[in-house]
Amino acid sequence: MGSPLAGTLVNPTQVFGGNYLQLIPNVNLGTNAPQTGGQGYFSDTPAFGFDSRWPFDGTELTDNYSTNWTNIRGKHTIKAGFNLEHGARNVSVYENYDINGTYYFGNDQGNPNTSNYPLSNMLLGEIQSYGQDNVKQVNHARFYQYEWYLQDTFKISHRVTLDYGVRFQLIPQIYSAGALLGLFNASDYNASKTGTLLMPHCTVPLPASGTCPNADLNSINPKTGALYPYVDYNHFDPASWTGTPFSGIETFPNGKIFNMQHPQIGPRFGFAWDVFGDGKTSVRGGFGIFYNRAYSVDTIAASGGTTGPIKVFPNFQSPTYFNQTFTTLAGAQSFVAPQTFLGGNLNMPDPTVNSWSFGVQRDLGKGLVIEVSYVGNNSHHANGTNFNQNGVNPDTVWSPTGGTCATPAVGSTGTGQLAMPAGGFCTGSLNPLYVNPVQTSAVLPINLLRTFPGFYNGIADITTFTANGGSTYNSLQEQLNKRFGKSVRFSSNWTWQKTTSINPNQYEGQEVIKSIAGRKQVVNIQLNYSVPSATRFLGKNWLVRGVTEGWKIDAVLSYFSGNPDGVSCSVASGAPAGAFSGQDGVGSGVAYRCNMSGPVFLPAGTAPSVLNDNNITNSSFDKSLWYPINASSFSLPPLSTNGFGNAPPVLFWGPGYENEDVSIYKAFTLKKESQHLIIRGDITNIRNHFNPGDPSTSFSINYATGVNTNTTFGQITSQTGSPRAAAMSMRLTF
Repeated sequence: MGSPLAGTLVNPTQVFGGNYLQLIPNVNLGTNAPQTGGQGYFSDTPAFGFDSRWPFDGTELTDNYSTNWTNIRGKHTIKAGFNLEHGARNVSVYENYDINGTYYFGNDQGNPNTSNYPLSNMLLGEIQSYGQDNVKQVNHARFYQYEWYLQDTFKISHRVTLDYGVRFQLIPQIYSAGALLGLFNASDYNASKTGTLLMPHCTVPLPASGTCPNADLNSINPKTGALYPYVDYNHFDPASWTGTPFSGIETFPNGKIFNMQHPQIGPRFGFAWDVFGDGKTSVRGGFGIFYNRAYSVDTIAASGGTTGPIKVFPNFQSPTYFNQTFTTLAGAQSFVAPQTFLGGNLNMPDPTVNSWSFGVQRDLGKGLVIEVSYVGNNSHHANGTNFNQNGVNPDTVWSPTGGTCATPAVGSTGTGQLAMPAGGFCTGSLNPLYVNPVQTSAVLPINLLRTFPGFYNGIADITTFTANGGSTYNSLQEQLNKRFGKSVRFSSNWTWQKTTSINPNQYEGQEVIKSIAGRKQVVNIQLNYSVPSATRFLGKNWLVRGVTEGWKIDAVLSYFSGNPDGVSCSVASGAPAGAFSGQDGVGSGVAYRCNMSGPVFLPAGTAPSVLNDNNITNSSFDKSLWYPINASSFSLPPLSTNGFGNAPPVLFWGPGYENEDVSIYKAFTLKKESQHLIIRGDITNIRNHFNPGDPSTSFSINYATGVNTNTTFGQITSQTGSPRAAAMSMRLTF
């Protein structure tokens, strides 16, 4: 048994000397990669700890140096200029266990030291697992950008003006000053130089159940036969490597990983045409190409506790210790797990946006001006890391053929069950090569699967730099502005838009990865009213002027159409091992979508009920907050699709949004013109209008029964925005 706390504060073991602030370690009463389950904490598990970047270091500095030159020659106004931008951002990166370490005291029945309860484990010093980072890392991100331009404004006549020019941009990629960064490079990989991962092992022949008894579980080095506790499987055998267990990691000591691209050329063109020469009708248009930097601060550092170029081993270490006590931890053997690395082409093209517009403006007289425009853009070379060099192809660990199929009484009216997929609820079959040797109904953990030929052994995901994303935006935009004398100003805008984006996936065709974003229609109205002075009624003495003059009332009215919505499918429980993509554990793999075989909505006037398969188990909810989605039109996709059904990602549009905010304020001038006391009152959502959120549209299916476990399907259970609120404020400026 470990040393009990006995009412005194124990200074737990520090594996590394990086805890320079002597922070108290994080404490978690749960488990970390346990061997088997056990009695947990009786309610929400309490914990003590710090943010994974605490103490947070963060400074940001941007310098701009520019010079411009203008020369007017007759009808030409020629401009040229140069701009240098330098940025420096020093920011703490995400850690894994933190430099102060993290203790897990959960109950793992495979831990020989467990007292069978988390709290007593903590009091007795029985550790399910412990981890600690060797260093707190700070990303010293730096970037430069150089731009120069030449532009000519050519006034052809008093009615026609042209603007044309070009901007050159030289955009060195962001880097981390003084950091050692590491990326995966396939040409440097040598499988013989990687550590050996421990495999699950059973010391006795498997019983008929196909599951090894807990007492007979351990882990084994498949090359040497060395045995370790079962909890150590999926980690490297410490005796199998020296220096580093990873191979193929190219290091960059100067913190620079991306190569700078050639100077980018961004043409600009615009025109303005006074159609009738009276200054009341104008036509305007323009086009331009704009560039940006490929990747951000986090890309060159870390996007997670152990993921990112700055997390290169052994510069960064975050080992785990299992089944220890306070007294044994100091001399315990640590274990290192496979790590996710980044890699790919270092000649990343700069993201590009092409923008264009064409509009007509008309002065209708009496201060009323209307403008209608078409505005659009498209983007290319959008960055991402959605390709995996160590990915698992569909149907690798599992096949949709073989196995057994069940046909429970599903899909009939009144069962609250989803329509049965074609062929029934089938299991498919596991690839025997990848079956877990201690549980034949399960698949090997994905990183152990990668020990087989065709993968990079010892490495988890290899997320790959890509520049193949893109988007398209098209809109019709209208503005209407009106002045009513000196006191009232009205302005409004309306946008009708469509935005589509593409984020390619290595496992799916481009035609199925297009998504639609944004509300289709947006209307904003702004009213400004300067309250007339009361001096005409009460006299022009200083008191009346001071109290009644200068009051202003502003109102902002917003009206939006709904968000794009669809119906999603998932399996809550009972899914066959490895199903449905046959990839098991692969992130950003084949998307899971429903199959759709009928109309999206129920017939008009249909009330929510279990009788129409919507699994309505609570009849007390507000029926007006329900979308009559026809559940019978959707089913899980056939196994042969690898989980990719035919239901489009957007099927309908959610509830709209309405909001009105009103403000009244006045600035009182004090002894000096520069001294003001500003009194302000604000009311948001003045009508206290309830804006419903989007309905719940996810099917979460029990694979054994076909029941949709989402009992709020079709219901609106949230709101957008806030109820009415009022606030008063005073501000003194001097």
